[in-house]
Amino acid sequence: MNRSPGKEWFDEEPKQKIEERVDVPSLNWNLDEQPDLEFPNAWRATNEELQRFLTMYGNYKSYLEYSLADKQSLAHVLSDQYDQIMSVSMYKFVLQNTDAKRMVKEQVRGAVIDNNPDIKDHLYQMREVESECKRLEGLLASYTTAYNTISRIISLRVTK
Repeated sequence: MNRSPGKEWFDEEPKQKIEERVDVPSLNWNLDEQPDLEFPNAWRATNEELQRFLTMYGNYKSYLEYSLADKQSLAHVLSDQYDQIMSVSMYKFVLQNTDAKRMVKEQVRGAVIDNNPDIKDHLYQMREVESECKRLEGLLASYTTAYNTISRIISLRVTK
């Protein structure tokens, strides 16, 4: 891996999107056109409208799966960076402070975070990305349920 001299891996930005690195076509996520479909009335929908529901929810489900995976990979990189930054910073803190040898690990961690605004910013960024992952997981679960419900309605109509 090529790095700039003096630059640690945890200082680097996350890599490019995976579809830019592997040989697969990128999906076109045009989310501007949103059909006017009311989910509570799906059981009354015509077969054509159900197809539109299934297509819409399937597309959004796919998009959310992709977005979630992208955010989770960023969260993983940020977490690894944080762990390494903290290990190095705590080691240096203990070497430089004779009182630190009597401190427990959490006290040293707190002192390091308190004295380093970059670590505070990194921790904040890491928490933001983790929070966004949780929100995406919830939204994905909603769209998955909607997709499965429409699929079940179609199945019931076909079997009648």
